[in-house]
Amino acid sequence: MKKVDVLELNKVLNELSQMKYDPEMYPDKNARTLLWQKFVYAISKNMNLIKSDIDSIEKALSPSDELKKYIQEQNAIKIQYAEKDKNGQPIVVDTSENIRTLVFKDQKTKLECEYALKKLDDQYKDVIETNKKQIEASKEFLEEDCDVSLYKMSFSWLPATLIAAHMRVLMFVIAETETDIDDIVRDIKNSRPNSKDKKD
Repeated sequence: MKKVDVLELNKVLNELSQMKYDPEMYPDKNARTLLWQKFVYAISKNMNLIKSDIDSIEKALSPSDELKKYIQEQNAIKIQYAEKDKNGQPIVVDTSENIRTLVFKDQKTKLECEYALKKLDDQYKDVIETNKKQIEASKEFLEEDCDVSLYKMSFSWLPATLIAAHMRVLMFVIAETETDIDDIVRDIKNSRPNSKDKKD
């Protein structure tokens, strides 16, 4: 498992930890509560198991103090020149090229903002260049293997409401093989009442 996979898994686990129980998640009426409890336990267990790894990865990827200062000053300039919403934040719109851009009162204000930002970039030239190199290094860092210990869960514990993006990441913690999963899915389908039974 790569470090980038661990970050993806952590993101999905956090999203799933916010799920609310719904009986329709499980077709087996007799096992719904138990399956949900097992699922919730597995989610919490894995979040705890990878916490130290996540902390280490995020620490390694965290920006330098100099870069944080540059970003703060950059945002301050944008707030100073751009038009603001009711919360005092710069108004940003999407262009036809799907590029986010600030809204200015007039062309003169826009040019003044661009000049101030350019002057800031020149001031932090070395910091920006170092950050570019760190971004490239972080790509290699995230591709490194990460030896994590995970708590395996059964495919049958998964709620039916999960989306494909969740499933793709959860494959790291599914205990069964693809053949086993096919058998589980077939059993679930066979356990559901057919349309004729519903009418009767």
